[in-house]
Amino acid sequence: MSLPGNTERLRFRRFNQNDLDTVFSWASDEDVSRFIGRVLDDDGSKVLLQRWIASMDEPAPLGRRAVCRIEDDVLVGYCGLWPLPNYPERGVELSYGLGKAWWGRGYAIEAARAMLAHGFKEGCTEGFTQGFAHSDAHGDASRLDEILAAIHPDNSGSLAVAQKLGMNYVEDIDWPGYGQVRLYAKKREE
Repeated sequence: MSLPGNTERLRFRRFNQNDLDTVFSWASDEDVSRFIGRVLDDDGSKVLLQRWIASMDEPAPLGRRAVCRIEDDVLVGYCGLWPLPNYPERGVELSYGLGKAWWGRGYAIEAARAMLAHGFKEGCTEGFTQGFAHSDAHGDASRLDEILAAIHPDNSGSLAVAQKLGMNYVEDIDWPGYGQVRLYAKKREE
């Protein structure tokens, strides 16, 4: 597991069992959950948290990280990289989310910017790189060429985050069981 460095206001850490109440508060909130799936009950939140905890054992830089404010260590959201669900051959997806109390404060942009930099710096391990990484001049086959984001077209907040991160619209894709989503990409800056 590797973690991005701290930002001006945020730090990343592993999720743990003590985060269940906070994760439940997000997962059971219809406003938070409407663009990322379905509202979860307590059992569904436990399963989600266990997945996030387990994701931290994936090869760097993959996995969901807890995002906390530095000033008081309050858990405000999650951010991470993962093979694009439903289309893993397309590449690695940046995912991020915040509890509703933390919307509109720039935390999503700050966390996502740090995660993008971390992903491009760390690269990706063999087995996850087919089709979306290349060898650089030093033979590093783990280097990511781009990082993707799949965003529901009505999710204006996440669309704005992607655009502020310098991500560019690629195309609309069908998300099984969910409908159309917009695919954005950020290319590695040389």
